[in-house]
Amino acid sequence: GGLMMAIAVGLTVLFFALKAKKGLVSAGGGGDAELVQTDYNFALRKPPEPWAPDTDLKIKLGVNVAAYHRPGPDAWAAVGVSDYGRRNPGFADLQRRATDQLHKVFDELPDKLDAEPAEWAGHPARVCKFRGTYRATGDACFGVCYLLAHQGVGYWFLGWTPETTADAGTAELEAVRAGLRVLNHRAGWAEQAADSRSFRDKAGTYRVTDYERLWEKPTRKEPTDEDPKA
Repeated sequence: GGLMMAIAVGLTVLFFALKAKKGLVSAGGGGDAELVQTDYNFALRKPPEPWAPDTDLKIKLGVNVAAYHRPGPDAWAAVGVSDYGRRNPGFADLQRRATDQLHKVFDELPDKLDAEPAEWAGHPARVCKFRGTYRATGDACFGVCYLLAHQGVGYWFLGWTPETTADAGTAELEAVRAGLRVLNHRAGWAEQAADSRSFRDKAGTYRVTDYERLWEKPTRKEPTDEDPKA
């Protein structure tokens, strides 16, 4: 009995140690009121009732942090993060990812969302405002998408509310977004320039250099498929 108890205690300690290492359990507080992820260098204050986790939305969007919904006024919010290591992601990269996620749950969205300078969590960011039809309810909605790149981590916030209650719903969304703060677990972080790569045409007559490694060569497709002279 004593041996089994010791094993159980050891496994419990190991479980929480691994969880903390992954940033899923706060090592510095937060408790039930705050989600702390040290690996991604942020903390997110959980919105109070009537906000509630929306697991179905989280899965549909493909975000890895959280998704929430509240009634009266209806509003939906989601947060996603991605670790880019020793480089800061470009806003175009984050914008493309957020747009792809929104297209999973919205109709009548533009292919590309226009971004404007903004501030989020005390750092320079970008904001995209959009309108579209939310498939789950059929409502025409107004939404915002905030993008932040800081010390090798990309953060994005997606939020929307029916246009009929846009004023009250937008205030609720802003309260959720303001609950994210950047931590200080990457104090020694320094950006390393990405290795550039070059693309050449088959004849070797020209070369295009991609210094930020943002472009990918399409598979099973040639430039002439787009334009015979390409």
